Amino acid sequence: LDAATGAVIWSRELVAGSAVHGLIASPAYDGTNIYAGSASPPTALFALQPEDGSTAWRHDVDDPIYSAPAAGKGVVVFGTGAVFGDLDTGSVVALSTRDGHRLWSYDTHSSVRSGPALAGDVVVVGDYAGDLMAFRPKS
Repeated sequence: LDAATGAVIWSRELVAGSAVHGLIASPAYDGTNIYAGSASPPTALFALQPEDGSTAWRHDVDDPIYSAPAAGKGVVVFGTGAVFGDLDTGSVVALSTRDGHRLWSYDTHSSVRSGPALAGDVVVVGDYAGDLMAFRPKS
């Protein structure tokens, strides 16, 4: 939206939404790209250019993304996993903001629906099982 007028600058449909799927979580912005995760097929994290909404890159994942991504210092981090059904699968995934390649991931064995927090070089995230985890990935 245009900050001065409220007019729509661009709009983009990335996935077909429904009552429980689509783009559920808040997007993130790092000064270069806007990052949005999809709970509907294709389950992926999208990096969009803020000027026109075009796709800078897309990284597909196996499980839905209900987690809001967090972006900073060249990395975007998000969680995966279902909101119903098989809640015993999930992961925390970190991608390069430059091109979307996977930097690291961790299998949590539980759905990760909360958005991660970046605190310096530490990533903190909670999962459906009630575990709060802190990661300090190797650079």
